[in-house]
Amino acid sequence: MFYKQIDKINIKASKLKTCILCLVFMFCMLITINQQFSYRARSLLPLMPNFDNHVLNVATFGHLVNFYSTLKEEYKASKVDFKSFNVGTPKEAACEFFNVSPCEGKINLYDYIKHTKTDKKMIKPKKIYYIISESLSNWVMEERFKELFSDIHNFAKYKATYIPAIHNAPGTIRSLEAQFLGVQIDNYEIFKNYSKVKSYKQSLTHTAKDLGYDVSFYFGGSKNWAKTMDMGIKMGMSKFYGESDVVNYFNNKDISGAWGVFDNYLLDFIYDNVDDNSLNIIMTTTNHPPYDLSFTKQTKFIIPFDKVNNLTNKYQNQISTVYWYQKTLINWIEKTAQNEPDSLFIITGDHNGRYNIDDSNDLFITNSVPVIFYYPKAKIYPTCKITNHLDISASIINLIALNGYEYVNFGNPCFSLEEKEIKDENKIGYNIEYINGKFVSVDKRTQLAKALSWYLVYKGNIVE
Repeated sequence: MFYKQIDKINIKASKLKTCILCLVFMFCMLITINQQFSYRARSLLPLMPNFDNHVLNVATFGHLVNFYSTLKEEYKASKVDFKSFNVGTPKEAACEFFNVSPCEGKINLYDYIKHTKTDKKMIKPKKIYYIISESLSNWVMEERFKELFSDIHNFAKYKATYIPAIHNAPGTIRSLEAQFLGVQIDNYEIFKNYSKVKSYKQSLTHTAKDLGYDVSFYFGGSKNWAKTMDMGIKMGMSKFYGESDVVNYFNNKDISGAWGVFDNYLLDFIYDNVDDNSLNIIMTTTNHPPYDLSFTKQTKFIIPFDKVNNLTNKYQNQISTVYWYQKTLINWIEKTAQNEPDSLFIITGDHNGRYNIDDSNDLFITNSVPVIFYYPKAKIYPTCKITNHLDISASIINLIALNGYEYVNFGNPCFSLEEKEIKDENKIGYNIEYINGKFVSVDKRTQLAKALSWYLVYKGNIVE
């Protein structure tokens, strides 16, 4: 009956009105279904505000609240300029951060982040594997977990070199921006604004190419997620691989989770497709909510669920995934090292896993990742007590460059082929600093680093 009533209505509409109505409908669907102006899904939970009024908190229409929050954050990010950092003028910030006195004339930022390799020893690996592990927290390396995570513990203790590190970003895309470009990022999206980037001389890609390495990026998810590939091309990366390449290679559509192909398939794909004289940046995806790895299909080894259950009731699936990942990763590295002994391996996390089984808010635990270096043909030594993401590229260069080689980098080398005194240097992370042997919340020095990084990326290296 309802249909008959509608059918009686005489609707007159031009083609133009029909097209406009269709566009409006599509626009509304993009907002209400996907919660953003995009065809690609984005988690809005981190942006969702909490209200003091419990009824409002429970009853508010979630999509509208999230949509408002997203608009607010995106608008804020689009309006970032140097004044947003509240550190004075660019020249004042540069003089304060780098202790320039007198603060006169033009300042070339490159002059103050320039390094010269002083170590006499070097290696020339045919392949470099820079593995950025999704949500790999440093607490995994604590002594109390050495039995459960024995693979990575034994590897770090008896074969490789490990230093705890504070992360320089709270999320994956921000971490890739920081590690790709070698800068301390904040609430601005560099990759999405890749066309506006003016300086990337301080990046590992730039220096690696100068040292004779082609740079490739392997990602378990979409290879141009958040404009990653576009930015990489601008920086000089030569090859990009993503989920579709791995799925096609194995001719298997059932090897993916919510965020991309499972890490064992990604690593096996890399093993079969890496060239000599290459720096290979790898971003894994499996250790991420919703933790949808099907353990029953992973038949290469058994997950010790009894040990996991004894350790935690709350994070059983998360801990089981970490166990699977660290075992998969170390097995792959040892197999690769055996067949390709002239390879350098670096392991880190993109950011802290956002939880720990104690649920503590300890600054170091909630802001730290491991950094592990391994070269089968030579011993690598630690030179820092604490490191960070910005130091990784400088550490790689310190191993593979000739004595006297000059480069620009915001970080400092923390790994060497020569045994040295381990320095207890101050380090800057994301909203955390390691100062005089203590971890403290962000202060002005971190804000200065963020501001100068923004200036370097978008305005260039000359400050007037």
